[in-house]
Amino acid sequence: MTDLNNENTKYKILLVDDEEDNLMLLYRTLRGKYELTKTTSPQEAMELVKNNFYQISCSYDETTACENLINRATSYDIPGYLI
Repeated sequence: MTDLNNENTKYKILLVDDEEDNLMLLYRTLRGKYELTKTTSPQEAMELVKNNFYQISCSYDETTACENLINRATSYDIPGYLI
């Protein structure tokens, strides 16, 4: 598990957005500061959350899909955010 109190820790963030342009903008803004994974698919995001530890940034038009992703993540004690 990632030591979140270590100042050298690069947070792992999963970026999810159905709009590729939004996803790339967010990716370019955060790259270098964080370890990033990006996807346009909420189904793929669910699988990634199941198998990896992430802080989650989620911007997605289908709020139901995103809420399901956030609910699943929080069941694993992973903070999730809707942007």
